[in-house]
Amino acid sequence: MGAQDDIPVGGTTGHCHESSAAISEAARWYAANRDACERPVIPALRRRFGLTAHEAVTALREAKAGTGDDASQTGK
Repeated sequence: MGAQDDIPVGGTTGHCHESSAAISEAARWYAANRDACERPVIPALRRRFGLTAHEAVTALREAKAGTGDDASQTGK
């Protein structure tokens, strides 16, 4: 096995399924509660959802892009 065997295949984001679900949940929550979310936002999301700093930033980006919710159900 060479170094190439360590490269993810199939367009993976590097997040496992469980963390992706937590990121999406955090994004949906933040999109619905951004005015009520304590500041600073990243540490607040980390505490509330058990995310890493990178995952919290990803959730924030998803919320701002409107991808934290199921677009097929909301019509976005």
